[in-house]
Amino acid sequence: MNREPITRDEVENLLLLLAPFAPHMTEELWQKISGQRTADSGQRFQSIHTHQWPKFDPKLVQASTFTLVIQVNGKVRDRVETKRGLTKEKAEELALASGNVFKFIGASAPKQVIYVPDKLINFVV
Repeated sequence: MNREPITRDEVENLLLLLAPFAPHMTEELWQKISGQRTADSGQRFQSIHTHQWPKFDPKLVQASTFTLVIQVNGKVRDRVETKRGLTKEKAEELALASGNVFKFIGASAPKQVIYVPDKLINFVV
């Protein structure tokens, strides 16, 4: 298993997210990682509860792949893991390459192909 070291930003974000649930513990840890002294030492410290929460980045939560559900006459016949942004033609080619789908379609051409991008493809026979 390849383990990367945890960055300071990751630790700070974790503490910020835990602060509402464990306020005293996160305050202590925040002071430790910030290198700040307590208020009785004469220096003023900034509480973890005065900091902003981490910003949400939708790009970080979106996967680069998805599971393409392949249906024949509305019934699921196969599932294939593939990359996002697949065109209808590529999805159809990928689905027809599946042996399980070919068994139900055969050599005949489907009457209609319904493609929902990044979700499913349905062949109406």
